[in-house]
Amino acid sequence: MQYDRLRSNSDFQRVFDIGRSLGDNLLAVYAAPNEGRGWRVGFSAGRALGKAHVRNRLRRRLRGALAALEGAGVPGYDVVIIARRGLLSAPYQALTASLQCLLSGLGVVTGGIAGVRDE
Repeated sequence: MQYDRLRSNSDFQRVFDIGRSLGDNLLAVYAAPNEGRGWRVGFSAGRALGKAHVRNRLRRRLRGALAALEGAGVPGYDVVIIARRGLLSAPYQALTASLQCLLSGLGVVTGGIAGVRDE
């Protein structure tokens, strides 16, 4: 799925201030409508999760799971995905299922993730 990255602190803060959120033991996801700027995503992994190489690995896993979305993103949303401690030991299938569930619950994706079955 194609998306632009959220990079500035003001963009992240706007999503936190006006957006809706859902979370579970693996992820927290915030979503806020943007003014027609397409689909923009920011990733966050705090220092409490480990050293820099651990946090970078978690962000890479998040980007990979998001790439598995089959063009399902609804344009016009800014999304912030925050890694939680449970993600350190979670298998990839749990990550993709969690991401699909949270994004669907916020209404920013339509459809599923490749390789994830709804049961």
